[in-house]
Amino acid sequence: MKTVNFKTLFSKENAGKVVVREVCIDEDVEILGHVFHGLRDIEAHVEAHLYRGIEHGKITLRTPKEVCKVHVGELWEPYPCFDIYDYANENRSYQNFIFRKRRISTGDMKKLSSAPTGADACKVSEQMPADIVPAVYYFGSGDTMLVATLKTRKKKKPRFTEVEAKAIGLIRSFVKGTISDREFATSFNEVRKEFLQLLVVDGQPTFDKDTPLWLNSLLGMQFIDWIKYQQVKWYFEEHPEELVGETKERFERIRQMEYDERFMEACRCVLEIR
Repeated sequence: MKTVNFKTLFSKENAGKVVVREVCIDEDVEILGHVFHGLRDIEAHVEAHLYRGIEHGKITLRTPKEVCKVHVGELWEPYPCFDIYDYANENRSYQNFIFRKRRISTGDMKKLSSAPTGADACKVSEQMPADIVPAVYYFGSGDTMLVATLKTRKKKKPRFTEVEAKAIGLIRSFVKGTISDREFATSFNEVRKEFLQLLVVDGQPTFDKDTPLWLNSLLGMQFIDWIKYQQVKWYFEEHPEELVGETKERFERIRQMEYDERFMEACRCVLEIR
């Protein structure tokens, strides 16, 4: 692993140019004008690999599974192994990605490889060289990744941009089954609260060109009906002794209304049109 040159790492030349965000690996991320649908989508666009930061090593080229106007290179390093069990079972790796609007070059990969390295082979920081930005780092496990972009003049964003991205990330995780119903319900309810706050302008609920109507619809009766059903279901899961007689019959009638199936279908439809 390359030794960090702290004089370079914290130089005034790089300071303030790079912004680093920690986002969910399933969240939509816009890079160089293209929206990647989470970490797996970024991996699908990789066209050049470099192993372990060997500056003069051979770059492996491949035809990416997905193609767009943004090209992706990957620098990866396997997790350290300390015993026979590790060597037999450890398959995770640290991943650093570089993005270009042209084909990834050998020079791009060498720049990424030779950039200062932090803990766990991470190349992404606010002090990283600006010429290898944008970049993404993934630790190899966990549900978040680091996204580095160049700081630009602030433009007024639609007020729902961030809450909409959170909602899409949660919906994608929910549909994939990588988040539990309880976790989704709690997090999506926070999204609902944030959405309702943003909806109010000058003391009045305001629908305009920036309002994501799909989110308003989903957060309306569809989510409300679903979460009310979940609360009833969770209660009886914790108190099965109460699910008898007329109570059991009423619950069965509610269950037959297929709140789970209907809400899941609504979430899938959202992903199809996004």
